[in-house]
Amino acid sequence: MYIDRSMSCVNVLAGSACRCLPISPVRPWLSWCVPLVWFLAVWLALGGIRAHAKEVHIIGPQFPPQIDETGEGRIGDIIRATLLKCGYGVRFTIVPFGRHWRDYRDHADYDGLAIVDEGQELPGTPTRVFQHLQNGVVVLSDASAPKIGSLDDLRGHHFVSFLSVNALPESFRPMAEYKYYSLYSDRFDALRLLLSGRMDAIVADGMVMAYSFERLQERVGYGQEPDIDPQATIVFHPILPPTPQRMYFRDRQVAEDFDRCYGELLEQGVIAKLLKPYQAAHRAILADQYPAF
Repeated sequence: MYIDRSMSCVNVLAGSACRCLPISPVRPWLSWCVPLVWFLAVWLALGGIRAHAKEVHIIGPQFPPQIDETGEGRIGDIIRATLLKCGYGVRFTIVPFGRHWRDYRDHADYDGLAIVDEGQELPGTPTRVFQHLQNGVVVLSDASAPKIGSLDDLRGHHFVSFLSVNALPESFRPMAEYKYYSLYSDRFDALRLLLSGRMDAIVADGMVMAYSFERLQERVGYGQEPDIDPQATIVFHPILPPTPQRMYFRDRQVAEDFDRCYGELLEQGVIAKLLKPYQAAHRAILADQYPAF
């Protein structure tokens, strides 16, 4: 039974039959109202129970496919599943990458922070490492692309990254001294430079660049990127070590709960199931070069 708001009546479904009964204060129709009242009472009671669960407000970066503008993604899905298993509600605020660290530090109304490199110190309690990012170098797959085996091979080449020198992880900082290092905030603009031959390489997370390249390919297919060769492809070289990622929570109990519930989901195989679609979606570019966890 459900309320059809557009008709101001109650529709009663029985098999494939449907009849519409006008809502009336007349006593004979009380038999229809009582079940409806009970249904609403139970629904509200369940909703009330959920409403009393603590909501954790998390700030994170827009970093698809790791975390998108809705808080979903490879890492976003794991965060949500872990906190829900612990009985917490989850709400995301998503900001540009890099700003999430500053906003969490400066605004105490955020309960949690996603994601933080191991070694970064911020207010609250860090979790144990629960995921890794894999940074490396993206180049064109043609013969003119530079041969990359280490970060030092970027010397003399034009390349871009997405973080300022002060925000670069420790393993990235030597490249900030290279002559042709450029800073770009838009990964699509960086890819356009690479694919049009105006840049030699991009230093970034492999899965983020694979995802961005695939989105750009879609635009090429629609004729929206006339400067890009539709046959162009990219190669990812994971020359930097995987970067461990943690969460931060202002409440120590939430951090401890997160570690416990993540461990349970990991043991149950749930984490592997959540990650599998993301690994499969970008295998053509990443192959098996991206950490499973």
